Amino acid sequence: MNQVPDFYSYTYDELIDAKNKIDKDSNPEQYREIVHLLSIHTPESLKVAKVEAYNEQKYQTLWRRLGALFVDYLLLVGLFNLQALALGIEFDWGNKLLMAWAGIESSIYFVLMHGVLGKTLGKWLFRVQVVDVVSEAKISLWQSLLRESVFLFFSVSSLLMFLFMDIDNHKVWDLTDPIFTSNLILGLLSAGWTIANPITAACSNKARALHDWIGTTVVVRSDLR
Repeated sequence: MNQVPDFYSYTYDELIDAKNKIDKDSNPEQYREIVHLLSIHTPESLKVAKVEAYNEQKYQTLWRRLGALFVDYLLLVGLFNLQALALGIEFDWGNKLLMAWAGIESSIYFVLMHGVLGKTLGKWLFRVQVVDVVSEAKISLWQSLLRESVFLFFSVSSLLMFLFMDIDNHKVWDLTDPIFTSNLILGLLSAGWTIANPITAACSNKARALHDWIGTTVVVRSDLR
């Protein structure tokens, strides 16, 4: 006995080919099944399916973004060391003042790169870019600034504290010391913000981190565009 083909596993082109080749008088039921499947799987429905698959893939950016961030910070660390060398100073990771200034420079880099090009060098390497969440057009400098505003706030606040509050004389663990406590809270909030961004991106259906919600942005794969 001949095995009946599983027409449900056929592609649209294969169904067309089967319809052209089948003897509809000898196999009327199979012919009707093919015609029915062709009515369901039209080129338009296949196009919709492709669009849905594209929309699902283009937001799968979390690991690419983390890789891009790693590359960007490697480049920034190299830049900071070159600046220190040019100024004749040592780039010391323990120097909180230098770290605060490095944070501001990092924010400027991200604001300009995202606002002008839609991507940093790291994002270009990993084929992702930042776009408007509604139109998916290039974002504005204002959106880019909003996106980076919280981290920029922490960096500027740290810089001001180290410049005007003599933090070095308030390092003793004393919660009754308002300057020490303010510095501690700022550090905890900054760390919490840094940790919360990838967590929210992992939990969002479009991998939107907290800064994406603030800037009304989303990161998409540019290799699919």
